[in-house]
Amino acid sequence: MPLTDQDAEAYYKLYEHTDAILANETATDFTNRIISACNIVWGIRLISNKDIIIGDCALHHFDTEHNEIQIGGSLLPAYQHQGYMREAFELVLNYAQNSIDVKTIYGVTTPDNIAAIKLVEKLGFIKQDTNSDTLILKKSL
Repeated sequence: MPLTDQDAEAYYKLYEHTDAILANETATDFTNRIISACNIVWGIRLISNKDIIIGDCALHHFDTEHNEIQIGGSLLPAYQHQGYMREAFELVLNYAQNSIDVKTIYGVTTPDNIAAIKLVEKLGFIKQDTNSDTLILKKSL
């Protein structure tokens, strides 16, 4: 289910210990800023407790001329390396291909984010470009 401003308090907790939140930004303001920056963003929740958001997965920077989009996500450390992000990415890749007719999807991360790189490579992404700060991976759908 896509993220809405009704998810603000739970979503804010996902990022409250990062530098993603601007000074004096409320939970609602932060959530609405992220929603507006993405084409679509989903909260990752546990089936056993849907009130807690353990991560997010988003599609953003949609290039409608070339049918290309970026995928991104984050997950609380306690839930990493348990398959949650892989499952979320698989669902989002399916959505991108079948619901909005994306032909190419990009993942952008830092070269030291080994877990993210391994995840998207397992999903068929191929390293496209890299520099000291950024690694771009690409998957044709």
